[in-house]
Amino acid sequence: MQSIVVFDSGLGSLAFIRALISELPYESIVYFADRANHPYGRKSKEELGKIIHSNIRFISDEYKPKCIVVASITPSLLVLSKARSYSTVPLFGTYLYLDKAYVSSRNKGIALLVTSVLAKSMELDDILKGYTSRCRFKVIDATDLVEYVESGRFLYEKGVVEEVCGEINKDPAIDTILLGSTHLSFLEDYIKEATHSIVINPIVYNIDRIKGYLSNHDMLERGKRKRGLTEVIVSSKSDVDVKGFMNILSELGINIDSVRFRTVCR
Repeated sequence: MQSIVVFDSGLGSLAFIRALISELPYESIVYFADRANHPYGRKSKEELGKIIHSNIRFISDEYKPKCIVVASITPSLLVLSKARSYSTVPLFGTYLYLDKAYVSSRNKGIALLVTSVLAKSMELDDILKGYTSRCRFKVIDATDLVEYVESGRFLYEKGVVEEVCGEINKDPAIDTILLGSTHLSFLEDYIKEATHSIVINPIVYNIDRIKGYLSNHDMLERGKRKRGLTEVIVSSKSDVDVKGFMNILSELGINIDSVRFRTVCR
């Protein structure tokens, strides 16, 4: 059976995969945690292009998947259009869905939490230009939040996220928050409670798009046995890094006994 392969530079993909398993329970899913290249959010556009190209080639050769999902918003917006020119399998990115935030906001004041490289990019500027006359986006560099999640510190300390929520609360016009990184899904409930705002998580809309494509092309698995997560690959520079990653998975309630880990040093 062909797999759906999902990759990111670390824990952000887990939120995506949990939702993907719930929505497509019969699919075989491979999760490639590219820890060796973490964080994507601090890489230049040129660096991201090389990393994504290398990962797509590796995944295509190793797994011959039915599709590949880049579960990271930053490379999806910055380099994925070029990647489609050389990918031999259907390639999905993860996108912001600004329209969902715009429709949800009563005041038309929206906080957009993104990585530093995306916050400074022309690509994001171009996307936001279409909304300048209709609403106001406050772009917030949330790279520290992404790394806070990746480290696992979000499981036991809240200091970093409290600072960001405090910054948002200073602007009374903001009533909607758009999560611009899949990592931030782990903080969704806390952000919602701390800011009393509507929080838009783009993951659900991106999964709907994938499901629609697979269904329209008769590529969905339909059966009676729920499969769940079938394999995890960790690209890492050391065994210590892998052990730390596994400990975080365990703390998140992921049953690692049912997951095969394979260190890929590349």
